[in-house]
Amino acid sequence: MQILEMSFYVRKFIVASCFIVFSINYIDQRDVIVPCAEPQCDGSLTSDNYPFNYPKLRNDNTTLCVPSGKIKINWTDFSLEQPEHTGYGVECVYDWIKIVECENQEILLNKTCGRNLTLPTLTSNTNCINIIFRTDGNWQFRGWNFTWNAVVDGGFKVGEWSDWSSWSDCADGEEKRNRTRDCVGDLDTCPDCNGTREQEEDCSCSGGWNSWKEWSICSATCGGGRRSRERECDLNRPECKIELC
Repeated sequence: MQILEMSFYVRKFIVASCFIVFSINYIDQRDVIVPCAEPQCDGSLTSDNYPFNYPKLRNDNTTLCVPSGKIKINWTDFSLEQPEHTGYGVECVYDWIKIVECENQEILLNKTCGRNLTLPTLTSNTNCINIIFRTDGNWQFRGWNFTWNAVVDGGFKVGEWSDWSSWSDCADGEEKRNRTRDCVGDLDTCPDCNGTREQEEDCSCSGGWNSWKEWSICSATCGGGRRSRERECDLNRPECKIELC
């Protein structure tokens, strides 16, 4: 009877040990959001050792954040281990990358893997994202590389000029007309735009003939023939009339 009781307790201990190990592995695979150290306006990020084989057994979490707006990611290279055909379909179970937003953990890029992929441009909904990169202890490949920058609604890069507005009207008596553009983004923390915000030009029409172009080939090789050449009237505004030349 004592021998049977000892056997029972040994088996119970083994089952409990297996359960504890399984729980630890599960916790290790959860998405742990690393706080953002310092907001930046743009940059690039690669897997370790890129463009050579990335290290084995990596469990990397990297956080990117911008002062304001959203984050736009443009992939320049991507090559990880191929996905595995499992009972649940094709899955990335060995080496993969995943991108989630920091606060709400909304998934921008679910577990992704594969050789020489062309990934789409990603744009977050917030100013902070977390990049999770996992590798196992087997195959190694080139890895991944992307550039990123802060953007605002409309797709403009922070610190970038918007499109020019339409020219103002040259009403009667107006000597000048102008158009403007805006430097979008948080200018207190990101670089300012180079160039001018406003352009101005005369409302009065002026024009003159440009230089003549080369003669065309003669219409005949002997006897009478014709050839021609052209020149253009250079107007300061498209709506001015060619009669000014």
